[in-house]
Amino acid sequence: MHEFNDKNVLIIGSERGIGKAVKEQLYSAGANVIGTSRHADGQDSIKHLDLADSASVDAFCHWLEQDFSYDVVIYCAGIIFPEPADKITTATIDDVMAVNLHAPIRILALAGSLMGQRGGGKIVGIGSIASIVSKPNSTVYSGSKAGFVGALRSLAVELASCGVLINTLSPGPTLTDMVEEWLSDSEQRVIAEQIPIQRLAQPEEIAQACVFLCSTANTYITGQNIIIDGGFTSK
Repeated sequence: MHEFNDKNVLIIGSERGIGKAVKEQLYSAGANVIGTSRHADGQDSIKHLDLADSASVDAFCHWLEQDFSYDVVIYCAGIIFPEPADKITTATIDDVMAVNLHAPIRILALAGSLMGQRGGGKIVGIGSIASIVSKPNSTVYSGSKAGFVGALRSLAVELASCGVLINTLSPGPTLTDMVEEWLSDSEQRVIAEQIPIQRLAQPEEIAQACVFLCSTANTYITGQNIIIDGGFTSK
């Protein structure tokens, strides 16, 4: 089945974790996929973008405006720097907000507007359950993700009449590179024990939901923050 034949897809943050899984599934479904990375290395299918660098985001937005042809845009990038409340610095706030909030607002607002001019499209942002529940040392990260969800919800309302459907997926603990960098195996096991399904999600499972939201099967879902957490927030 190649439902995405002749569809152009842009994935912000396509080289690791959930973004990589989304890219692979959409490519297998026939999509023409362009990803982004800080390390593009001249590949035609990878566009250079450093989300922490406002000049790089400016250049990327300028590129988008020149010849926008995307049916689907997906934002999969994110960073986290856990810090206790009394150790939070302005630098940490700036760094996390740049990637998790400022860049996606700029890029997705522009992409959504350009989609609307073309008659419609789909946007999905990968958020986090940290937008609705949290834990110690995550003040900045949770704040950035809550802002991300709120921004996409507002954008969805604004652009719905233009045929642009915009949603957020908020995964619970997922076995991504970032989780493996920050959590030891024993810490991952402790988290898994708190999840009713008794394991962390695989990136491919989040990607499947993302692909559905981007597909022709989704004709009416917009402005939603869909939680995928194995029942973690339902307890």
